[in-house]
Amino acid sequence: MKKLAMLLLVLCLVGTTTAQADIIWEPSEDAFYEKHKGDFALEQQCYYVNSPDGKAELYNSPGGKVVDTIPNGTLIRIYYIYEDKTGTRWGYTMDEHYVTLSQLMNRYDDMEFRADHPGEIQEAAPEELSVVISQGDSFLGWTHPGGIPAETEAVFADWDLTELCREYYTDDEGRVWGYLGYHYGHREFWICLSDPDNADMKEPERYTAVAYFGENAAPLQDKREKDPVNLLHLVLPIAVAAGATGILYFWPRKKKKEE
Repeated sequence: MKKLAMLLLVLCLVGTTTAQADIIWEPSEDAFYEKHKGDFALEQQCYYVNSPDGKAELYNSPGGKVVDTIPNGTLIRIYYIYEDKTGTRWGYTMDEHYVTLSQLMNRYDDMEFRADHPGEIQEAAPEELSVVISQGDSFLGWTHPGGIPAETEAVFADWDLTELCREYYTDDEGRVWGYLGYHYGHREFWICLSDPDNADMKEPERYTAVAYFGENAAPLQDKREKDPVNLLHLVLPIAVAAGATGILYFWPRKKKKEE
């Protein structure tokens, strides 16, 4: 169980897959998936649980039975996305549960980083840049420059990291980062070529939406808050009862005066 949890964490942090990674994982025992597999879109992205209720509900099928809940701030990997007839989008987790995407927030990753830095990522490495690490050394892979680091396995030969990368970015501190599309089972991650094994460059977490967790969390929704509809349901019966009492009180008097 601990090994599986560690694997899921590494998959989320670095966006990696196994070396046989061109084989797409599919659930083994899920009747709903088997019936609708043509409607599932491959996602393979990590999301934070981010619900105004403080937790997300896990279902055994879209719109089915709630089988568990997970608290805000939990990082989970969504492998597939399914959209039902009402337009609700469901994420399918690797433990074969379903969760609505409205309860999640996609993690800030390479895609968002590229959108925030148009024209700053180059295909050619800076001149005379050569970063070689020796057999037995290790380096850190990052979701994006300054993002979330996770240590890779130690290398088994002398590698020139500069040549392994296919894109390059220089940050405000002058550090050069290289992007690897795929290498020995790992894919889509960045290396700080200027300082390959320094984890202290991590920046504060960036979020793609209002976060309901963390130090500056938005306030959770108070289900006791009285909205206009609930207030109407409360006041209307009282008003009807008061009106009926008034009619009963004045009706005998009026009838007596007419006599």
